[in-house]
Amino acid sequence: MERARQEKGAERRIAKGKEANEIDTSGEGALYRALAKVYIAYGNFYVRATLSSARRQELAADLASCGSPAATRPRPHCAS
Repeated sequence: MERARQEKGAERRIAKGKEANEIDTSGEGALYRALAKVYIAYGNFYVRATLSSARRQELAADLASCGSPAATRPRPHCAS
């Protein structure tokens, strides 16, 4: 897409009698790739933080259920 845009611009310059610019698409998408890395890193951080919090809440709920009278079946995480 970028190459086609540059070629079209070069054709317009030639039609006006000017010298066409060199077509260079080597850096195309660099900003997109850089931002994608940032967002992916943030997403990974968010998932790790969320899972860590969820694990802590689950453990707290398990430990709280050990002392309740409704705990009729033995649980391996409850200290006897």
